[in-house]
Amino acid sequence: MSSSTQLLVKPILGLQPKYSEEDYNLVVDDEDLDPNTREMVKRIIIWLANLLYKIELDDTDKKLLSKSFRRNRKLRKQLEVEKFVFTVEWMNMVEKALEYKYGDQEKIESKTLKLVGKS
Repeated sequence: MSSSTQLLVKPILGLQPKYSEEDYNLVVDDEDLDPNTREMVKRIIIWLANLLYKIELDDTDKKLLSKSFRRNRKLRKQLEVEKFVFTVEWMNMVEKALEYKYGDQEKIESKTLKLVGKS
């Protein structure tokens, strides 16, 4: 199934979130971020992880999605984020977080994603 079809069908099939705050806390090390940034990062990674759960994306898909999210003012306002958040690097972070959720815990140690920002 193509990624665009999966993006339409998957949310309908499973309305319950698949990626939770507990999953985030197991994988992401965000202690170096200031509290405001930490909450924004957590919200975005959890939202993207639930949106992209079990959807395979290649590099082209990631670029198109990030570009689409950056242009969508309504979405950015709803999520209370700036344009810079939706980059391919963020998609890659979400992909790593989801690998842990999918059951590849042996490959990925907990607190794998180290996020560093201005304090």
